[in-house]
Amino acid sequence: MIKMNSEIADMNIDELRAEFLKFRDDVAAMKSRYVDAAGAAIDDVTAQAPSYSDIRGLIESKISDLEDELRKLSKRVKHESKHAMHKVEGEVKDRPLTAIALAFGVGLLGAQLLRR
Repeated sequence: MIKMNSEIADMNIDELRAEFLKFRDDVAAMKSRYVDAAGAAIDDVTAQAPSYSDIRGLIESKISDLEDELRKLSKRVKHESKHAMHKVEGEVKDRPLTAIALAFGVGLLGAQLLRR
């Protein structure tokens, strides 16, 4: 009976060893699959992500566009200010006394504001 129990124990140990080895192989295979899948996912993300030079190019393009808009706006402001100056000059020539009175009033108002 003891010999038989020993044989059963040996058989159970052999079965457990075989199961453990199979389990270890399964874990190694899963690890390999997950590493491969993670590597593929990283490659996909890297391929889809814009590179530094792409981002730099986009920023430089936006800066260039903003510079162009600023130049246009500057020209427009110069044109509008010239137009306003000509209009004011015309009004002063047409009504010089009104312009002097207006300038005097603005001066008094400015002096009052600066006193406070």
